[in-house]
Amino acid sequence: MKSSAGLIKILGINLFILIVLLIILEITARVIITYHPSYYTGVRSENKCVEYPYGDICFNSDGFPSSEFVGAQDKPTIGYFGDSVCFGVGAGMGYRVTDLLQQSYPEFYHRNYCYIGDTPLLANSVQAMQKKLKKIDHLVIFFNLNDIAPLETELLDISPKHKLGTHDSVLATNLSHKGNPQPVSKGVTFVEAVAGFARVFRSKFYPVDEFLRGRLFIYNLLRTSLKTWLSVQGIEATGFSAKELFPQRNLQLIEHAAQTLNGVADKFHNEFNVQISVVLLPYEMQISKSAANVYREVGIQWEEEFLGGSTQQILRKNLNSNIRIFDAKEAFLHVKNTAQVGEYFVYDLGDKLDWNHPNRKGHQLIHDFLVQQLFLVNIL
Repeated sequence: MKSSAGLIKILGINLFILIVLLIILEITARVIITYHPSYYTGVRSENKCVEYPYGDICFNSDGFPSSEFVGAQDKPTIGYFGDSVCFGVGAGMGYRVTDLLQQSYPEFYHRNYCYIGDTPLLANSVQAMQKKLKKIDHLVIFFNLNDIAPLETELLDISPKHKLGTHDSVLATNLSHKGNPQPVSKGVTFVEAVAGFARVFRSKFYPVDEFLRGRLFIYNLLRTSLKTWLSVQGIEATGFSAKELFPQRNLQLIEHAAQTLNGVADKFHNEFNVQISVVLLPYEMQISKSAANVYREVGIQWEEEFLGGSTQQILRKNLNSNIRIFDAKEAFLHVKNTAQVGEYFVYDLGDKLDWNHPNRKGHQLIHDFLVQQLFLVNIL
């Protein structure tokens, strides 16, 4: 009995020390962290809205981040499809390029089908959109450069049947029929393995990860440190290798992405008689010399030609002539020499290095550029 009581006492003391240590680490993390830990998570509120630090995103009765889809067809309808950029990360509803286009082109109905993680290149996203798509007269795809890397599955001839949600980290793991992580290549590096298992963890424990991410600062700090290290190693926030930063090295993959997008365009034209426009979205280091210097100092690497838009040029060269293409990088040409890092993009406001999401000022410039290019003029 005495030995049992002594053991319980020792365990209690150790538990107390652990709790005190965690409290100290949490306090330290709250002092150290200068970004917003909940920037990307948000809090659900009433009226089907989610409150983010950058603004609210509200959902209609069909589950999309858009105003209610009007049933009457007294004027043509424009449908927007893409991922987190046109969803509104970094801008919020009312300030997204889609919202601004709705104000500039009132002669159309505007429907936002964008959602975090969606991509026009993965079959499951396109099929899901087709099922939910109500009648539209023109489809606008906001194409993010990080949509390219997931297609590596097809080039490696790896079956994409078992996915970790919308994106599948094919770099390090695949899922067997039992859902267990299995290696897909003997050439997987340590960095790719870490990225792959990180995505498996986030997929299987997503609610826990999201809860801790915005509430436990020490967890967020460790998580962010890992993501920053992976970014420096060439793995982007989605968990994929940043193939788009090295277009010449990954020429075949980028050409394949363009051909896949051509297939999507043909499918919508043949089955729905709908033409599409594609807006190629830039990265912050492409639109700001200041941002390029900052990311380079952090350790992010890319082919020098990437800054001039070589990835977009390869895509444009391989897209069909019946697709209307708009290179949004051109929206920032007049500010490239003066724009500071974080002036038009999110940068370090949240818990990752974010060269992917324009802020409200960035969305405004993209909108202005599209209007100048007669974006929705003579499209029908």
